Amino acid sequence: MAMLSMRSGSKGKVKSRQLEAKKREEEERKKVADKIQGIYAETRKRVEDKLSNLDKEVNANFDRGEKAAREHFENYVDRRMADYKFNRYLKRFGGPLLWAKDKLFGLPEEVNRFYEEGRDRYLREMDVVLTGVANSANRCTWACAASAPAISASP
Repeated sequence: MAMLSMRSGSKGKVKSRQLEAKKREEEERKKVADKIQGIYAETRKRVEDKLSNLDKEVNANFDRGEKAAREHFENYVDRRMADYKFNRYLKRFGGPLLWAKDKLFGLPEEVNRFYEEGRDRYLREMDVVLTGVANSANRCTWACAASAPAISASP
């Protein structure tokens, strides 16, 4: 009987040590999980802030660039048309007759060239704007990646 009691006591001590070890391991796991969750939450906030700023920056840059390109297009076409009309209608003999003809039958095909040249200039300027937007997005992507801390295996 004494042996049975001793054996039972040993089992109890082993069980107690196992429960304590299990409790310590669970506490360590919780510490690690909490640390990872904290890193995740902090990194997520930093990345969301960067993306929010990127969105504002990209919209502002695009709007500003598109407005400038459109104004350049309009100014270019207006200037070319004004020069064309001045030379066609005011600088030459019979200009008023040409003006009447153009009003009735439309402007000559050569005028379309002004719009095509203006469009080409607009597209070149927009390429620069879009490249700038893409570069901003690329810089933000790298900044977001760099803001994520390296996680080590040690607690």
